[in-house]
Amino acid sequence: MKRRRRGRPPRKELTDAQRLAIEIMVWHWKTVRTHEDVAKRCGISRIALYKWRTRNKRFQREYDREMKRYLNVTRPRLRYSRNDLLSDFKLLEKAMTTWLN
Repeated sequence: MKRRRRGRPPRKELTDAQRLAIEIMVWHWKTVRTHEDVAKRCGISRIALYKWRTRNKRFQREYDREMKRYLNVTRPRLRYSRNDLLSDFKLLEKAMTTWLN
């Protein structure tokens, strides 16, 4: 005989507060520094946010997926600017060597 689990059955989808928390933590991390601030903006307690982050597999999966989307959006810009800096540095180095010789 199977033991019956106590409490509510797990939800199949994330709640609106969970989606909002993920969006704030991923996309607005520069303006919202602490998890307490995230919880206040979502209208939940910081303990609830902590439980979602540590125990809720669906929340963790969705957070990871959103973080990958964020990195895919921001990374190409960083790579592009680094390449620009390298090419500018090479041009400057070439100009300096011709000027010094």
